[in-house]
Amino acid sequence: MDLFFPMLALDEIGTELQNPFSTDDVNHLPLDKYCQTIEETLMELLAHKSSTAHDE
Repeated sequence: MDLFFPMLALDEIGTELQNPFSTDDVNHLPLDKYCQTIEETLMELLAHKSSTAHDE
């Protein structure tokens, strides 16, 4: 019995690590939000770069 709970915990950790972006689980990582933030940041950088390129 002393070995059962640690083994069960390791199995659950492994299950979580197999699919961290699953939307079926409460503990999923917000991949859509990550992608949206990256896209917004890149668009801001591109807008800034193009405005400074026109100024030169």
